[in-house]
Amino acid sequence: MVDYPENRALLTWCREHGVASQVYEPLGSSMLTGAITRDTDVEELWGGHLQEWSLFDRLFRGERFERSMTVVDGMRALGEAWGATVPQLAIAWALAQPGVTTAIVGTTNPAHAASSAAAADLELSTEQLDELEALVPLGPAFA
Repeated sequence: MVDYPENRALLTWCREHGVASQVYEPLGSSMLTGAITRDTDVEELWGGHLQEWSLFDRLFRGERFERSMTVVDGMRALGEAWGATVPQLAIAWALAQPGVTTAIVGTTNPAHAASSAAAADLELSTEQLDELEALVPLGPAFA
């Protein structure tokens, strides 16, 4: 969701016109899985090739890395209060967006796959969605 306001409007249009929408990267290239911490060298983690990808700049470069980690910390606190993991909240939030019908979540770990699938059953209230939105007012693209 690179250009967040326009994407949200497009997703709403899709919903209104019966067009299914599939989103990818709801876990922000592992940012929301717990695999990345403030001590992680993300350039080393992906062999340096991630720098060529625009998501790297939005989530990992410079001061944006700390901002991303602050979002993770906030989501972790909400997840603990609501009985969900950060990945489950991220997936549930993505699926709660108007027009989104599916979210692509990749893993090679069966336990992670089961936990991610459970996110589809997590129904977030309007208040909970508002709290998640407050963590990143302009969405995951940090626009």
